[in-house]
Amino acid sequence: MKGLELPINIIIVIAIAVLVLVIITAFFATQTGTGFNTIQMEAAFSSACSAWKSAYNCAPGSVSSVSANFKFPANINPSNENANLQQMCTYKITGSLTGTFDVAACQSACGCGI
Repeated sequence: MKGLELPINIIIVIAIAVLVLVIITAFFATQTGTGFNTIQMEAAFSSACSAWKSAYNCAPGSVSSVSANFKFPANINPSNENANLQQMCTYKITGSLTGTFDVAACQSACGCGI
């Protein structure tokens, strides 16, 4: 019986290790799955800033006219529309769409000469 104990012990240890790895993977998958793609948001923000600079010369009254190719998740913006640059600036600066829009901060974030 001594010859069978070693393989059974190894199988139990491997099964426990696999179970621990599955639990850790599930924990991290659920933690990161609730957010949204910030890389995609930054790319859309950069593209919208470029459009604002080239088409409107960073005019303060035109910031809401620039459409960004980005949709916020439903828990942030319930409407299923593409965000405009004003919304993206507000979210980027305040961390919320309900924050106060600051055109000077938006121009600075876009790299406009104020």
